[in-house]
Amino acid sequence: MKFHLSLGWLIVVGVAATLWPINEAPAAPAASPIVQEQSGIITLAASNAITHGTKMHYEPEPHKNCLGYWVNPEDWAEWEFEVKKPGDFELEVLQGCGQGQGGSVVDVEAGTERFTFVVEETGHFQIFLPRRVGRVHFSTQGAYKVALKPQRKQASAIMDIRQVRLLPVKASQAGSPQFPGKRSLWFGFERFDFEVDGKPVLVVAPKRVAPGNPWIWHGEFFGHKPNPDIALLGRGFHVVYMSVPDMLGSPRAVEHWNALYRELTGRYGLAKKVGLVGLSRGGLYVYNWATSNPEKVACIYGDAPVCDFKSWPGAFGKGKRSERDWELVREQYAFKSDEEAKAYSKNPVDNLRPLAKAKVPLLHVYGDADEVVPWDENTGVVAKRYRELGGEIQLIAKPGGHHHPHGLDDSTPIVDFLWKHTASTDAKMSLSKHGGGPLDANERPLIRKQGTIDLDLVETTPVVFKDKLYRMEWVRDGYWNNQRKTNYFRFVDHETGQTLPGFADGHEFGSAFVDHGTMYVTGTKARDSVNVFASKDLTNWETWPAIQPGRYGIFNTSVCKADNEYVLMFEIDKPVEEAGRAFTARFAKSPDMRSWKLTPPECNYAKDRYTAPHCLRWLDGWFYDFYLEAYNGYEMRLVRSRDLIKWEPSPLNPILQASPEDKLIANPKINGDQRGRIANAVNLNNSDIDFCQWQGRLMINYSWGNQQGVEHLAEAQYDGTETQFLKGWFPQGK
Repeated sequence: MKFHLSLGWLIVVGVAATLWPINEAPAAPAASPIVQEQSGIITLAASNAITHGTKMHYEPEPHKNCLGYWVNPEDWAEWEFEVKKPGDFELEVLQGCGQGQGGSVVDVEAGTERFTFVVEETGHFQIFLPRRVGRVHFSTQGAYKVALKPQRKQASAIMDIRQVRLLPVKASQAGSPQFPGKRSLWFGFERFDFEVDGKPVLVVAPKRVAPGNPWIWHGEFFGHKPNPDIALLGRGFHVVYMSVPDMLGSPRAVEHWNALYRELTGRYGLAKKVGLVGLSRGGLYVYNWATSNPEKVACIYGDAPVCDFKSWPGAFGKGKRSERDWELVREQYAFKSDEEAKAYSKNPVDNLRPLAKAKVPLLHVYGDADEVVPWDENTGVVAKRYRELGGEIQLIAKPGGHHHPHGLDDSTPIVDFLWKHTASTDAKMSLSKHGGGPLDANERPLIRKQGTIDLDLVETTPVVFKDKLYRMEWVRDGYWNNQRKTNYFRFVDHETGQTLPGFADGHEFGSAFVDHGTMYVTGTKARDSVNVFASKDLTNWETWPAIQPGRYGIFNTSVCKADNEYVLMFEIDKPVEEAGRAFTARFAKSPDMRSWKLTPPECNYAKDRYTAPHCLRWLDGWFYDFYLEAYNGYEMRLVRSRDLIKWEPSPLNPILQASPEDKLIANPKINGDQRGRIANAVNLNNSDIDFCQWQGRLMINYSWGNQQGVEHLAEAQYDGTETQFLKGWFPQGK
């Protein structure tokens, strides 16, 4: 291919090309009339956009079909359309953005409204993610416009846009106040950045607001150790932070906090009592505001909190001196000397009586070797004095722990404390009916898709072995980096990415299961038998047969423990008298993982349609079968049974289905060519789900693709326990 520049025109020799002056974008195609659908949805396709500028234009190639080449922030696009059914609409932008290109700021003008959002990196410009950017009201029928206008370009290009949609808002939601400011995503939740009382504020909103509108409020270091926040967002909390970083909980900081409290409870209806979170110096903010407003505080969680500025930053005891921060203390509190500062009587350690009187519960997490904020000068003093005042305080020590890292590897005790003391009675009753874990906007267990982590992989199992998280992988013979040139199994360290030695050459459809310090892996050989592999070190493996060859056509396998026996689920397509219509689950049982006995043929699911089994679990007398059904493409669904014969479907099916989030790039090692494969891949299925509990949440693997041999591996999380997850799919009263 050769390129020539001549007289301001780009001429491409050797390929067919569309030509236009380099300082002028191609004219947009003639816009078709945009008609509101019967459902009320209005779809503004990229091909219908009216483009303005020199570079950005509509790219009609099938794998693009978008507004692209948006390198000039002065370029903008608009759509004209007619509203037949007026009302409130959510604006949804389907945007893509390449590696390292996220962060541009774009305004959306709709009618008389203006919204601002931050472009999210998706890993490739043709990997598109739907973004809700604001709610607009159209009061009458008639002609309207929507425009996208960049305000700031972060990197070399703004974004690609495939479409904008206006989605009718339910009558019950119409009119509820919207948070103002700039929108972005924070771990998949909507974040709003705006100002109150002249100070930057951020609010992260849940997908479903819990009854009573609970919220937590950070003193400092929002986003550090975010797991408790993510878990509470899933349970219907808002998360709030006001940036006043150099005020160190001074009276002026308290006044700014008072203004924010009035705004959030008055205008936006957040609960009158808030849970406070104070990490390190954030302790000064939360305690000083709380002692001035004890009736507004539900509880306080302090993590290595500063409770006496004489300890830090003053270092008049054993704490570590910070000259800059000590000068800020003197400035913010208007102390004329160190002596005046040391004589101050309203440090948190000295001012606990209002909180004890209001019966505010406290939780402190601390390292008992903290050299920066010594626990015995801060948390220790608070605990002793608070208990003497009749207050309730819970302490969680980290033996040998220093000031960093904050938090707990398993944040469940923190989440439980904030939930117990901040959520309303109605919120607790509502969530308990849904298993007690996080929920999405439709009151289904909230699975947060992280995106793709590898290509050409299916049937993987996340599993915890000897306190480490691994992923057991079936490496297919067609895997992009298969050096062995055959099917085999391997384990990958989730944290480091280290690959352990492969084993089980020639086996397929593997699944891992841990019991009493032994790792078991089941796998299919020649698609007509199942073998078991066992190891205590993931290096040396013993093997024996579970299902002998000659009777079945076998694919997926999965094992669970039910009371004192082991149950193997395996997928079959023959013989037809047992499989019915492929694919079907059959079962075998064992007292010791070695000798296996087939269950009667009536123990199956299900012979009347495609119900390929993938993952088996057992809880409280129920077997849970996560299976793939040929429906709307292919969806992961769930049934449960007490006897493996009669099955009850979840009323909330499907568990997983194909969505744009599947293609997000969750592994930065995926290269450019692979990102292109992902962007252009057909996605009509979510399959092969498996999961394990790790540090208080579920780590989930699943595959997506065309269900014809081109599938890729993705990861997701559920911010709760396995018990909550299983129960959540069978809510009480449904």
